[in-house]
Amino acid sequence: MGAKSVDLGKYRAWTKRAAHYTVRNAGRGTLRIRSVKAACACARTTASREQLQTGEQATIEVAIIPNSIFGPFRKAVYVESSDPGNRFLNLFVAGNAVPLLTVTPSRHLQAGHIETNTAWSQSFRLTGNVAGLSLGDPKVESSHAVKVSLARIPNSDHAYRLDLALAPSRASGDFRCLVRVPVIAPEGHPDVDVVVQAGIGTSLQAFPSVLTLESSGKPVVRVIRLRLPKSAAIDLTPDKLKLPEVEGVELAVTLERGMRGLVVRASFSDEFVRRLQTTEELTLEFELPGAASAEVRVSRAVPATEEIKERD
Repeated sequence: MGAKSVDLGKYRAWTKRAAHYTVRNAGRGTLRIRSVKAACACARTTASREQLQTGEQATIEVAIIPNSIFGPFRKAVYVESSDPGNRFLNLFVAGNAVPLLTVTPSRHLQAGHIETNTAWSQSFRLTGNVAGLSLGDPKVESSHAVKVSLARIPNSDHAYRLDLALAPSRASGDFRCLVRVPVIAPEGHPDVDVVVQAGIGTSLQAFPSVLTLESSGKPVVRVIRLRLPKSAAIDLTPDKLKLPEVEGVELAVTLERGMRGLVVRASFSDEFVRRLQTTEELTLEFELPGAASAEVRVSRAVPATEEIKERD
């Protein structure tokens, strides 16, 4: 087994970069590489061979998709094999992808909670990391009425200000807004997306909001309680709740006795938990008409670090 972690260093995010790893069958029988999957959609993975005899090697390639990730990163990839004692092997790829432009405070802004009948606004600075940056008129997709404007910052040839203003809303719910800014120059670059999310008015609440799972060889069961504020004039019943659909996760909902809420029994398969060893975090989102959604973040307690050793 070669190095488990590869650092690609600092590079321009729109260029191609790939990490390579060597996997060797140190066992006595045939080792089958069943799958190679990245923890995020920012990478494509391939294996040079799917079957290895004793002493044979395969090369795993993890290619970072241009403009799919920005800033310092460390991502995991898992190799699933036929090794009965260690089915998953963790690999890591790191680097610092410098974007064409930097968005401040963030390309993906979680704005938290906004009261009903209340206006909200946010300004973003778009700073080019190359000379001669030119941006076009933004396009907007939003769940609520917003006003968006883009203007070059005075005395700067590579910085813009993006202003977003949300009109007051009388109804509770989820606010999701996508602002897509075309790149005119340099040519050949995709649009820059700025995403804003928030909850407006009454919010569905989840307890706990964070789950940490440990692999035990069998399904892991956790209980999540969903509640609304006492002042909410919304009927919270199992038939109205929209559950997240995630492979390897089974959810069952019942009314909570003596409380104005619901009980969600979440069963996570062992395979799902083992896969979490290569992800930063998974979010389960519970939706209810007329209220802002509740989110539960799921992560694995301790990632496995064992190597593949095939034995028949």
